Amino acid sequence: MDLLGEVAETIEEYALLAPGERVLVGVSGGPDSLCLMHTLDKLEYEVIVAHLDHQIRAESSQDADYVQKIAANYGLRMVTERVQGSIGSRSIEEAGRNHRYRYFLRIAIEMRLKCIAVGHTADDQSETILMHFLRGSGPEGLRGMLPKRSMAQWGRGPRARAIKLIRPLLKSPRSLIEKYLEAVGLIALRDPSNRDLSFTRNRIRHEVLPLLKEFNPGLDKTLQRMAGIMHAEVELVDELLDDAVKQLGVQEDENKITFHRQLFLQLHPAIQRAFLRRFIGFSSREEGAIDFQATDNALRFLRKSNAWGVMDLGAELALERFSEQAVIRKGSARPLRSDYPQLTTAFTLAPDAAVMPLGEGWEITASEEKLTPEMEKIIVGNQDQSRAFLDAAVLSKSPFLRTPRAGDRFQALGMRGSTKLSDFFINQKIPRPARKKWPLFASDEEIYWVVGLQISERFRIRTNSRRFLRLELLPRHRKDP
Repeated sequence: MDLLGEVAETIEEYALLAPGERVLVGVSGGPDSLCLMHTLDKLEYEVIVAHLDHQIRAESSQDADYVQKIAANYGLRMVTERVQGSIGSRSIEEAGRNHRYRYFLRIAIEMRLKCIAVGHTADDQSETILMHFLRGSGPEGLRGMLPKRSMAQWGRGPRARAIKLIRPLLKSPRSLIEKYLEAVGLIALRDPSNRDLSFTRNRIRHEVLPLLKEFNPGLDKTLQRMAGIMHAEVELVDELLDDAVKQLGVQEDENKITFHRQLFLQLHPAIQRAFLRRFIGFSSREEGAIDFQATDNALRFLRKSNAWGVMDLGAELALERFSEQAVIRKGSARPLRSDYPQLTTAFTLAPDAAVMPLGEGWEITASEEKLTPEMEKIIVGNQDQSRAFLDAAVLSKSPFLRTPRAGDRFQALGMRGSTKLSDFFINQKIPRPARKKWPLFASDEEIYWVVGLQISERFRIRTNSRRFLRLELLPRHRKDP
């Protein structure tokens, strides 16, 4: 099959475009994007050429002029824009792609287009799959790039989600593209950075893939078959995951995702990993690039006891573990204080008090009990910092709930000496906005329990203890969904 027929077949197989549809085509001037522009025009789609000049290279303006000339020769409308060269990112390649896609999305929205086409080829697919394999990616990574996906990663709102990024050349090898360009008389620009072996993708392209093809000359086809198998596996898991999401009471907004942790832990590990890959991906990430180690670390963290904790997921994301709930939060977002226990007024524990109310629907229950051997085993094995067991004989007669004061110090369980309460909060990764009104079960002089985090060493249950005070923090999330 010739290239034109292969592109037409790919478009039909994945329903990428309707006949004669208007489509924005990202064109850099390189062989892949020029080929995409030409084939879509020949297949009688209404092509609008889009080019973004980052001005990183001295000759980049000449590239833009060249693309403009080619588009004019074919009578195609073109939109272009120049931006400043500084795109500050840990990866120039990734940042450049994100800038281009955001620009393409903006133009597509302005022109009321449904699709944006880019020139990724079968060779690019092989490189991507190997990159994801080397990172230890899951099935989403091993299926490679999708022929069609939403632009939601690069924009907000329903309009961004509705616009599709399509890849009509994804099954076409670069060798066939080169032959096609030669046949139609198109001369492509060559980006010298594509030979720079400091880029991982270039090393895979120029060193790793040629070596692997000595063992399997048909490696590209093999990787395409694997990508198809992985895609089917992911679709099946996604269906199961959709059902699980309904059970987990997932609440999602722009900056955080909350779900029922205890129900999550009852899911099959494959569904748990798929859940984390999906929802960790609400941050800006490359397709399928969330590796196994990242999800595995998150799983271990969520399975670890019922203690309160926070884990850095990278990519400006944090995972917070509550007793029954969990939250994936953008680290750059200001935390809502309602997500943490907050004390609005001081509260003295009366002899008959069973419940001490906190703000935002939180509460602390209290009861004094006799220490039995059975209870002693429970207390010794307690890992849940939302529950506190304190020696009743050592407590002052009128303990109360209060907020932190300047100069407060705290001797955490197992410590010989005390530390500043402010340092303790930092070590526990409690956001600054939540510290000021954090509830402390204490007297004027001493802190017995930093609520939900740690009890004091001085007030722990000992072998000669007779009675104890049981305290439990119940968050507003506690009700089962």
